[in-house]
Amino acid sequence: MRTDELSGVGSNRVLRRMIRRYTREEYVERAARLAATRPGTTLSSDFIVGFPGETEADFEATLSLVREVGFVQALVFMLLTAVFTLLIAQHSPGEEAH
Repeated sequence: MRTDELSGVGSNRVLRRMIRRYTREEYVERAARLAATRPGTTLSSDFIVGFPGETEADFEATLSLVREVGFVQALVFMLLTAVFTLLIAQHSPGEEAH
């Protein structure tokens, strides 16, 4: 049995904000192709929740993606906005990290 990993978010709006170069639909299509062409393949994914500006609808779209694809394993990370903002401020291009 082989496991392939795809990183997932179920909301196209959040994917665009994360500067991901794929849509939810492309993600689902890729997962379906893997399942169809590689029998026995299982899928796992990493999920980031709490991305700045993520709405309840965005979160529900991610839950929907999890159900639709049928992952056998998932790692879920909650992004703490305050920590994210601090890290961005500390590591801005052209400035030294603190």
